[in-house]
Amino acid sequence: MTNPMTDRQTHTIEWTIWFQWIMATTLGWVIGWGLIGEAGIGVVIGLAQWLVLRPLIHQAGWWIWVTTVGWLMGWAVIVTGAIIPPDVGLTASVMAGAVLGTMVGIAQWLVLRRVVYQAGWWVLVSVVGWSIGLTGIFGATVAG
Repeated sequence: MTNPMTDRQTHTIEWTIWFQWIMATTLGWVIGWGLIGEAGIGVVIGLAQWLVLRPLIHQAGWWIWVTTVGWLMGWAVIVTGAIIPPDVGLTASVMAGAVLGTMVGIAQWLVLRRVVYQAGWWVLVSVVGWSIGLTGIFGATVAG
């Protein structure tokens, strides 16, 4: 049996999902920060990303919870100042992104590993994305 979708249709769907993901993550961060503050960003990002994932992943509702927990764990590590110097320079921003990307990436991996082959790469992608994302406006789009 052949796949009724053409390569072009599949390619369009992939780009659509990518765009939705970027928008969900970026808007989730902005809205979460604006409405709730740093500690609440994870739940809004998780909710926004869930809207993209729910037609694609069975039991995607866990995404909201694991993203929230991962964000809170990363945020807790950052605000203690134990690992990252308490300045606002570029190095501290990149390090904060790496911490958040690691915590959120591992948490989200717990959902992805059941449905995505080689889901472990998600942790590395999250580290890179959030490290770049916390460096400024352009970076916020890349973080998505």
